[in-house]
Amino acid sequence: MPCIHNRLDDNELKMFESILLEKRNRILEQILQFRQELADYAQMLVMDSTFSMHMGDAATVTIEKDYIHRVLQQFEKDLLNIDSALKRIKDKSYGVCRITGKPINKERLAAIPETDVSIEALAARQS
Repeated sequence: MPCIHNRLDDNELKMFESILLEKRNRILEQILQFRQELADYAQMLVMDSTFSMHMGDAATVTIEKDYIHRVLQQFEKDLLNIDSALKRIKDKSYGVCRITGKPINKERLAAIPETDVSIEALAARQS
């Protein structure tokens, strides 16, 4: 794979680093909120096990807990992608497509700052 030098200058890299760190912090806050919800559901189940919980209520709690687990898994994946992007910023390979070795469009980076694949590479993979 040919490696084309990153077309982002140091100021742009700092800007994307700031965006990624802010996004990372928001995700960490959301993870804490969802984990608190899980703890609340666990407490509710303990309290309700003393009494009889309606089957519909139990099903709702189970569905909501499953949903929270799926969301937390996605957040963990997002954090890994963000951390990978931050590493690429540090080694100055950020903004270069890992498939083509060509620069990723700045508009794409602005929309999905953790991406490491260009639109062209995605289109080629789908065809």
